[in-house]
Parts: sequence; C-alpha cells; structure tokens
Amino acid sequence: MSTEQSTPQILFTVDTTKDPFDKLTRYAERITTLLRDPWVKTNPDVLGSLDELLGSVYSLIIAKYLDYQDRIGKPKDYGPILTRAQQVSKGHIRVDGKWMAGYYMNSSTYRTASVYHRLLKIINNVPLKDRKVVPELLPPTHQLYKQWTGKAWDNKQLTEVHNECKDLKHTKEGLQSSRGLWCKNAVLAIDELLTLTEAWLPQTKAKGTPAKP
Repeated sequence: MSTEQSTPQILFTVDTTKDPFDKLTRYAERITTLLRDPWVKTNPDVLGSLDELLGSVYSLIIAKYLDYQDRIGKPKDYGPILTRAQQVSKGHIRVDGKWMAGYYMNSSTYRTASVYHRLLKIINNVPLKDRKVVPELLPPTHQLYKQWTGKAWDNKQLTEVHNECKDLKHTKEGLQSSRGLWCKNAVLAIDELLTLTEAWLPQTKAKGTPAKP
C-alpha cells in the first residue's frame, strides 16, 4: 500500500461581477469555446498557445486575488526578497503576499508575450522555430485582420506586454527600479490576442488549411 499522501485540492472563488475578474472569467469562456473547436483539438501549435494563454488568465486572477499592486515608478523592496530566500532555504514556502502577487504578474507577462509571438507566426504560416521577431510579423498581420473584418486590429496593450517582457529578459536591471506595465493593461492585452485568434480561425478553416502541421 502506498504511503504517499495526496496533495489537498486548493480552490477559491472570485466575484465574477467585479473588475478584473469579470473580464478574466469572460476570457476563459472565450478560450473554452476555441478549445472545443474540432480543428483546434487536432492542431498542437494552436492548442498549446491557448493552454499558455489560459495560464496567463490564471496568473492574473491569482495576482489580483493576492492583492497585486502596480509598481510604476517604484523600486523593489530588498527586505521581502531576503525574507523569502531565507524562508525557502528552510523549506517554508509561502503562497501569499505581495512577492507572490508579483510572481504571478510576471508569469502572465511571459505567457502573454510568448503566445503573442507564437500566434503571429502561426497566423502568417511562419515556422515556429523561425527567427522572425514581432515587429516583422505585425504589418502582414494587420493587413490580414483588416481584410478579414474590415476593421483595424488594436494591439496597443500587447505592445506594452511585449516591451515589459523584453525589459525582463534583456535589460541588466530587469524590473528592479520600476515596472512599466499596469495590471489593467495586461488584462486587456489578452482580449486583443483573443480578438485576433477569433478572427483568424474561421478564415483558416474556410481555406481548408490542414489542422496538423
């Protein structure tokens, strides 16, 4: 008989009538609709991207549940970083607090930025291992969206997320001195990405594009 103890399920409920939980839970509904599409089910690239995007929704929900506060123009506080490191070194793992809220905000930033880049490649039939960067992929994407919908695609908030991710990855200080991304903009960036995906999917299915790459 196994002596391993099962991990207890942790479940909490958010008020889906309050901002930003109202938006984020609606995004989850839209992701659910996309995931149920038979074409999507057989396309691992799109399926994986939606999985990552759902993770971004999760991360923002948890960040706000943990009372995430924007840190625009404010440097990180050294004290909590040291305290967390000391706690972890002793096997004491906290799952609440401002540090964890920031952790989930960063998780969402990375996830949204990565899905943004991946979906731009998918939509433009660019191999995922191709080195084309976001600025190269945007002009044809805007043209396609205009062709599909007759409207301009708004990706202002995605640009903010993309820039924040670049700072996290490529600058020496990262976000030590300040964040540049408001949480509300991170939330709206997911809407922009879903709007693009929802416009693209019927078009690629209508062309009879094979689901599997």
